[in-house]
Formats: sequence, C-alpha cells, structure tokens
Amino acid sequence: MLQTRASIARQLSSHRGEAVQVVKAVVAQGHRIQGLAVCPGRVISFVLDAGTGSVHMRNLLELSSLTRDLS
Repeated sequence: MLQTRASIARQLSSHRGEAVQVVKAVVAQGHRIQGLAVCPGRVISFVLDAGTGSVHMRNLLELSSLTRDLS
C-alpha cells in the first residue's frame, strides 16, 4: 500500500469538500495511514483505513475571524 501525499490529499479533499494539503503521513498497523493535514482555517489529524475505505478526521486547530468595532 504505497500512497503519495498527493493521493492522500485527494482522498481527504473529497471527504472534506475543500482543498487539503497533507503535512505528515505515516503507515500505522499495516493498512492504516495517519497524519496531519491543513485546509483553509484548520489543522486536522486524520486516519485513513485502506481496508475499509473509511476516513476519520478531527480538528486540532480552527481559526476564526474576530470582528469588533475599534471606535
């Protein structure tokens, strides 16, 4: 099971619905790939199970915009 960062990013992007860039990916337990990725406004951790085709993602950091009146 050899997957590139680009192919993992495409799979995550299809599940997320927005562009994702993989920062780190490691093979864990033979058929699972886990790692760290970024997408607009978020840093996420992921586990991709090639055996079942399932993807689990969790937000580690979410950026939000704060609007306040400075007057």
